[in-house]
Amino acid sequence: MFHIVFTKALFTILLGVSVVSQAYAGDCAVYAAFLSDNDRHNSSGDPLKSVADILRQDRANYHKGRGDRKDEDDGGIFATEQGRAKFGDYGIVLENLKDSDIVEGRHGSVVVRVVGQKIYVEGVE
Repeated sequence: MFHIVFTKALFTILLGVSVVSQAYAGDCAVYAAFLSDNDRHNSSGDPLKSVADILRQDRANYHKGRGDRKDEDDGGIFATEQGRAKFGDYGIVLENLKDSDIVEGRHGSVVVRVVGQKIYVEGVE
């Protein structure tokens, strides 16, 4: 009797974990970055005007060996152009910042968390 009850309980737990993991299916990563003036300009030197473009440029610089001293690895999630396209495809949530803080260079140090298809950006000191 215990075996049947335990088996049913385990099945229910595993089913719940499967449903939750499907709801959050997608990428997961956490990294710190310093958004420098190099990250605020494209490879032609033109200023970037959106948070997504600046984050994308930061990761391109990092993966091409031109990252800033405080940049951390993202686990390879943004190592390719296709990976960096996620900055435009996923929703970006600024937690304690405004777009202008990043675009205008008033805040440089951030922590980026990728959870499913959302990218959370938090300013840090």
